[in-house]
Amino acid sequence: MGKLFKREEERQIYTFIRNLGSYISSVDELGMLVGYSTIHSLAGFESNTGSVEERQFQQVKAVHNGLELLLKESANKDSYVVLCNLQITTDPVLTELLKNPQAYTGQSDLLAMALKRFASNSRDYRDKIRRHGTAICEKSKQKGIVYGTKNILTTDYGTIQYAFR
Repeated sequence: MGKLFKREEERQIYTFIRNLGSYISSVDELGMLVGYSTIHSLAGFESNTGSVEERQFQQVKAVHNGLELLLKESANKDSYVVLCNLQITTDPVLTELLKNPQAYTGQSDLLAMALKRFASNSRDYRDKIRRHGTAICEKSKQKGIVYGTKNILTTDYGTIQYAFR
């Protein structure tokens, strides 16, 4: 399954996107998968630390875990099946959260940003998920590979934040 990478290169959005590109040729489909994976990862995020920076890094690690799972599933299944599975598990949670996005009291500030964006037209949130996922892909490609754990986590947090603004 692809090339071997240093640990630092492996656990960053850029490398996940690059590796996913070998399985998924459509930019829209890749954006939709990355967007859904990110939302799915953040919807289940919980943190018990008090530091703002540590919570931000934990959110990025949750997204990394989701993208890693997405990469593994995409290697073994058709991307449409992977997308359908993500939609089946994420759409009900998102629909419930969008009923009253201001009432979201979860621990992910990134998900709170996304909910505000989706709330303007909650019936068409799937297109927004695709656009946000595509923005994550494009921004990570612009930034390229980053070295150093803290630099990776800071850059990836900024990439997700950029996409959800």
